Amino acid sequence: MYGRTSQRICNYDLTNQISSKTCANIEQSKFQTKQRCHRKSTCQILIDNTIYIDPCGSNILKHFEIHYRCINFNEICLQLFHNCSLLKDLKCIEKIQDDYSCQCPSTICE
Repeated sequence: MYGRTSQRICNYDLTNQISSKTCANIEQSKFQTKQRCHRKSTCQILIDNTIYIDPCGSNILKHFEIHYRCINFNEICLQLFHNCSLLKDLKCIEKIQDDYSCQCPSTICE
C-alpha cells in the first residue's frame, strides 16, 4: 500500500498537512509491486510517483507498506490440487498471467 492510512506512521511533521487525511490506492500498489517482484528471489522497490501514482497529493507525507510471503512452487501446486495424490506424479505447469496450474499425468484426478 502506498499512501497514508494512519497518522501514527511517518508523522514527524504534520504541521502543514491535513491531520485527518487518509488516502491510498491499494489495488494499484499491489499491481505495481507484483509486476516488479512476483516470482523473483530478490526484489528492490523504489517508490517513484510516476510508477506508484501519488494518491494523496504532493503536500501529504506518504508511506509504503507491504506484506509478503515466499512460497515454494510445489507448495502452490499442493494447495491448488489437494485431491490429486503426490504418489500419482502431480506435475506443476506455469501459466500466463502469474497463475499456476497443476495436472496429473493422466485422468487420475478426474
